[in-house]
Amino acid sequence: MVSSHSRIELHLTYADDARVHFDGQHHFDLQSGDHVWITRANRPITLLHPHSYSYYDTLRQKLHWGKKL
Repeated sequence: MVSSHSRIELHLTYADDARVHFDGQHHFDLQSGDHVWITRANRPITLLHPHSYSYYDTLRQKLHWGKKL
């Protein structure tokens, strides 16, 4: 478990085709030697989903879980 006060740092030692995405809307290409820091936002966010929304179904679809290779 990661504390809400933690600061996570990612350091790319090798980046052939690396990119960071934010909410599926914005993205930035990364290069070897780049750093990405992840911290808690100053304000909370409220996410709205339809009643039929399933986080795991979304992951299953996007990551192709359960499909034959």
